[in-house]
Amino acid sequence: MGRTKIGRVARRLLPGLCLAALSACPGDWPLPVLARQELSLELPPLPASWANADGLEFSLSWRDERGGMKSALARPGSMLAVSVRRGEWQAILAQARWKGRALCPAGALYPQALAPVFAPSLGREVLGLTWRGGYLASLALCLKDCGEDPRAFALESLGLEAERRSLDPWSRPPPEVARELHVASFRIDSFGMGERRELVFPGPGPWLPESPFAPAALPAASGYTAWLGSGIHRFLGRGAELIVSVPEDRGPAIIVELP
Repeated sequence: MGRTKIGRVARRLLPGLCLAALSACPGDWPLPVLARQELSLELPPLPASWANADGLEFSLSWRDERGGMKSALARPGSMLAVSVRRGEWQAILAQARWKGRALCPAGALYPQALAPVFAPSLGREVLGLTWRGGYLASLALCLKDCGEDPRAFALESLGLEAERRSLDPWSRPPPEVARELHVASFRIDSFGMGERRELVFPGPGPWLPESPFAPAALPAASGYTAWLGSGIHRFLGRGAELIVSVPEDRGPAIIVELP
């Protein structure tokens, strides 16, 4: 092998070898700079169905460069600077909260959600948190609870197909999907549009759907209306929430208002 070819091979291997060696330093040593990645987490703007959610904020959770859990608050559309262990898989969640009540989260799977790069960068990279990423991060954590390695599943493809088939992946709760994946009984056609019907909610509103993908409840003469498929739906108001149960057999829907 000529010197030129050896040099090219060495240049390709050196960054990875250095990172592996530095990452093996004892825990009480200062963490090597190459083992740490600086990220700017970019929070998504509010979806159209949450346009009236004044004061909504995100409660973020992630693992830092030493593997410890960290948390912080952030506003929609803002950026949050964090440090993580370079290349080590994790699910980053940004739990949406409005008036003290939880809505579905945004999130991302790191490092898969990063734009591809050809060499390690010491600069701060932007990691966009998305609403689909929130579903996938939640599903990944549920898979871990089932004893599975989330990296063994094509979660991004699942999320895209679920959204295409149903518009709202949260129509299938992540714990249910994770259990089905765990026992190899999951079918992608379990995500589906289904028949929707118009329901009337009491006033005053606004009523925010729990899912950022769900259609908004719109003002009407007798309160608010929303088109919903079968299943359990949750809507949040300024001082209450609605639990809406829509049966598959066209029977009467049940709407329960909770303080």
